[in-house]
Formats: sequence, structure tokens, C-alpha cells
Amino acid sequence: MKIVFRNHELEDLANGIGDYMYPLWIAKKYRAVLRIISWMDSIKEIREISWWKAERKKWNRWDQLWIRLNNQRRLILKFQWNEVVVALVWEISKHYE
Repeated sequence: MKIVFRNHELEDLANGIGDYMYPLWIAKKYRAVLRIISWMDSIKEIREISWWKAERKKWNRWDQLWIRLNNQRRLILKFQWNEVVVALVWEISKHYE
């Protein structure tokens, strides 16, 4: 799949620039997940990797897939045709408050 980035910050992080904004292992896992996604052909393959715990959202976020980087951060992906748009690395530590 072709990977497209929503903004330059996410693209820079994928290239190893801007790691200081995140814990080092989050940046490394982010790059590893993107590398694996680039080798895949479909959304189904992405969802089959159990250790990612990929979640398909509902309602107004039905086109998004969330992949856990850790308990607090999620990589949010959107799908358009044969492209994966990296939308956000989101911290959800106060998500349930």
C-alpha cells in the first residue's frame, strides 16, 4: 500500500526527525508499523496482526483504523482507494474522563 501523511510532522517522524516530541520507543514502533503496512495489500491484512489490536471505529469515524502503539497512544489511519493516510498519533490518556 502507498502511505500518505496528513501533515509534515508525521512524515518527518517517519523519517526519524522530531523524535524528541515522543518517547523514543513510540517513534521506533511508529516507523516499524508503517514499514509493515507498506508491504501489505489490504485492510484485512492489517487487522489480522493480533499484537497491533487494530480497531475499526464506528459512526463518524467509520473510515478510520486505530492501531495501538502503547496503552496511551494510537496511530490513526484512514483508507482511500489503495492508499493509507496516516492521520494522527493521538494520546488518549484522558480519553475516558
